[in-house]
Amino acid sequence: MTDNANADGADRRYYQTEDSLTRIACRVLDGKLWMTLDNMAALYRTSEQDVARQLKAAFCGRRLGSASIRKEAQRDDGVAPGPTCYALDAVLLVGVRLGSSRGEAFAQWAADVLANEPAGPVEESAGESADKSADEPAAQRAAPEAGTVK
Repeated sequence: MTDNANADGADRRYYQTEDSLTRIACRVLDGKLWMTLDNMAALYRTSEQDVARQLKAAFCGRRLGSASIRKEAQRDDGVAPGPTCYALDAVLLVGVRLGSSRGEAFAQWAADVLANEPAGPVEESAGESADKSADEPAAQRAAPEAGTVK
């Protein structure tokens, strides 16, 4: 565990926008990057309600509670559950749905961060491998548009 580690074992990483005006916290746990609604709102310069609306629309009919997309974080003191975090795929999908140009630089930063992380445990059951194409990550289905994350 590093100095940036939380009670849940996640490392905290910070994305600094190109204009250096915004610093956004992310968690890295088991080789995946996670972000809260408020940090997604800061990333895409919108409201938390708009981010939640985009997530709901994107995952309508799917289990958004899936551990591969959404998880409850622990607070740094480990006493109570912290805010709900969303996986990188969901973060990038929100940017695409919002038509934001800020996702590309963030996606590159996230890829660099994750490239230096050890791989997490595989969370795939035997039944999931058959319909993997229907559930492929949002980042592969729709790449974020060009732009910078501020």
